[in-house]
Amino acid sequence: MAAPSSNAGPVVGAPAPADSWMLLWFEVMKPLMSAATDRGEPHLQAMVAFANHAQELALHRAQTATEPAVQRVAIADWDAASTSVMSADGISVKH
Repeated sequence: MAAPSSNAGPVVGAPAPADSWMLLWFEVMKPLMSAATDRGEPHLQAMVAFANHAQELALHRAQTATEPAVQRVAIADWDAASTSVMSADGISVKH
C-alpha cells in the first residue's frame, strides 16, 4: 500500500475503531490490586494492549481531523501512547 501524501486531506468516512479504553485501563489496574508476587508481567502486558489501543484511537482522530489544531493534539496523543514499546521492552528484559 502506498503511503499517503503529506498534503492529503482527512480520511472521510473512515470507521472509528471500537473504543475499549476504559475496559483496557481496568485490565492495566487489575494486577496492581493483586498481592501476587508475579504481577509485574501481567501489568506490563495489559499496558501494552492499552497503549496499542490508545495509539489506534489517536491515529484515527489524527487521520479524520478536519482542523490542524485537532490533528496536532491527536498526533501528540499518538506519540504519548508509545508506552507500549517501553512496556514490551520491560517484559523482554525480564525473560
